[in-house]
Amino acid sequence: MDSYEILKSTHKVGQRISGVVIGFERFEYQDFVTYQVEVETNSKYKSILVYDSTQYDLNLTNEIVPQKGTYIEMVVKNFADQTLYLSAHPNDLDETEIKLYKDFYDLISTIKEGTKLKGKILKVNPFGIFVDLNFPFIGLIDIGHSNFNEGEKLPSDFYTWAKEGDSIDCIVSYYRFYNRQIGLGWSPDETK
Repeated sequence: MDSYEILKSTHKVGQRISGVVIGFERFEYQDFVTYQVEVETNSKYKSILVYDSTQYDLNLTNEIVPQKGTYIEMVVKNFADQTLYLSAHPNDLDETEIKLYKDFYDLISTIKEGTKLKGKILKVNPFGIFVDLNFPFIGLIDIGHSNFNEGEKLPSDFYTWAKEGDSIDCIVSYYRFYNRQIGLGWSPDETK
């Protein structure tokens, strides 16, 4: 299974996971400090808990990072290169935040990639079009993701014809798990 399928079905973003710290590495670049804490979990994949100075305190020190042998509660944040990335940040562990991810996964389990939808343009940006699909989560036709599943690439002049409030036809192409968005392809035959 590729990273996308792992995040879609096995290790869902926002899913609780716990484990014991088995070691860590400290990385420093100018004023930026990162700790990659390796955690033994029930996953078959290497599990890394990331602490960085932008997420926590600028004076991130060894005392803040959980030491070897510490049991810790976390949530899944990402999966890449056969590594599960975790978070123990209080905002990520908040029950409301976890419920939003659960609700997102519940919704996407009912919508297959390739489903055609009609939406309303919420906002047009240089990188794509935000679309209201009449779901609790918004869609994005992203010019940077033109080769996922179905749908066509937005033409370079999309900002001249795509207007807020207009109807637009699109195709569910993929899911943006980390920010709970529905990745869309453009369906030009019905739109223009």
